[in-house]
Amino acid sequence: MLLDSNIVIYAAEPGYDALRKFVAEHGPVVSVISKVEVLGYHRLSLENQKKLEIVFQSLPILPLSDEIIDRAISLRQKKRALYGFRTGRRGRQSVAP
Repeated sequence: MLLDSNIVIYAAEPGYDALRKFVAEHGPVVSVISKVEVLGYHRLSLENQKKLEIVFQSLPILPLSDEIIDRAISLRQKKRALYGFRTGRRGRQSVAP
């Protein structure tokens, strides 16, 4: 079963024991793209990053090269590298037309 990024995020949170049990019973894997999406979020706290890294360490990851993964995470963490968004006045984000 291929896990969506949101499932990975919820699995790291307390109170989702049933979700973790369900996922564990179905042989989960995660795409490296989900790893980039989740860990590349530029407002991710250090505490949440550590929890999510533990989740990723426990799952098989469908690969890309480490060089590509690290570069993509780095790009996503930069404030101005918002894919599909542009920064308007006063730093507010707006959806690009």
